[in-house]
Amino acid sequence: MEHKLAATPLIKLYQPDIVQYETAHLALHKDLTHLQAVYDAGATEAVIFYAGRILEALSAEGVSLFGEQSKSNVFANLEYLNDFHIFDFATLHWAHALRRQANQVRHLLGNVEPQDQDIALALLDTWLGWYFSKFPLGLCLNQYRTHKQQGNALHQLVDNISLQMASTEVNEQALLVHPLVQKSPIFSSILIESLINKDQLDLAGNALQHTLQHYPKDLRLRQLNGLYCSRKGMLDEATEQLSGLYKTLSTDDETIGIFAGVLKKTWQRDQTNTSALQRACRLYDKGWQQSKQRNTYLGINAAAINLWLGNPDKAREIALGIVQQFQHKKLMIEQKQRMQQFSFNFWELATIGEALYITGQQTEALVHYQALFAPGLHPLGKTRVAAKQLTVHFEHVSPNPAILKLVQTLLT
Repeated sequence: MEHKLAATPLIKLYQPDIVQYETAHLALHKDLTHLQAVYDAGATEAVIFYAGRILEALSAEGVSLFGEQSKSNVFANLEYLNDFHIFDFATLHWAHALRRQANQVRHLLGNVEPQDQDIALALLDTWLGWYFSKFPLGLCLNQYRTHKQQGNALHQLVDNISLQMASTEVNEQALLVHPLVQKSPIFSSILIESLINKDQLDLAGNALQHTLQHYPKDLRLRQLNGLYCSRKGMLDEATEQLSGLYKTLSTDDETIGIFAGVLKKTWQRDQTNTSALQRACRLYDKGWQQSKQRNTYLGINAAAINLWLGNPDKAREIALGIVQQFQHKKLMIEQKQRMQQFSFNFWELATIGEALYITGQQTEALVHYQALFAPGLHPLGKTRVAAKQLTVHFEHVSPNPAILKLVQTLLT
């Protein structure tokens, strides 16, 4: 891969407002200058470190702009920002890819290749572009670069994938055979994840099999392979793969979430397998705590399974934290003029209702579910899934007659 990404000095590539941007923990001019120096010296690990540092500082600053105290966990900060639906799919993927690169260097999780410094700069560029042009609480610049980097095939590839992901015309199969895509699992993984999200599982499986032959140790590919097996119903295979990955990376947030989901599915398939449910509960608990009580997907699963396993006090404690978190987010949105178009999606609203029910606030839960289950408002398939999940809780917290009637009407 050609070493030409930083042919234009970084402090000249970006608009002056960006270069001079400072936070309590970051002076971007200084960091870009240091980044340029280590890039010119061919110090790949240092390039990745500085790029990851900028991602960490700006993601933390983004959380702070919402009035929340940022965490040292970059994953938690990115997921907090993502809760406001301000990322497109590609931007979030590139940000997490840069985060994984930085973790790999920081924690000596694997070898790096010379091309990885060019990839790190390309990923950082997409992050700077989002933060300073698209982040609604940021500078909202019309242009973040002073000019395009001509003849930069790698940069053009990242831009092309991002543009296609933002449209409905993305051709993952064609992009997967692109020569530059095949040089790094970072590029193939976003395409495979897109296929899984679109439920094109056979195509995703074929791509995973081919790509893993070349990059058998890549973290994201191994996670996606576990997710693919889970979606295909191959739960034993998913458990085997994710169990091995978890043993070596027991603190990785994404691995915890995917593996816990597989174990929950395993119990749902055979409800005599309580050991799978207990292990899922431990993982969801761990993920919820590790995310600093921010990942409501992990939290609501932890609350639900604790309830099913006979731990109602812990279930209510977690669920109450979820309710309070959504109330805080709603307040933050109301205070930010640039966020007035925001609305919670269906699954977030379902999570709120479920948390209200688990905490025993059945009157509030009824009002919430009556709005959520209003005919024609959301796809019937989604509302039935949410209703079925609620019926599992009925065995542990008796519903009032109005909630019972509402759910029975929907499911009959």
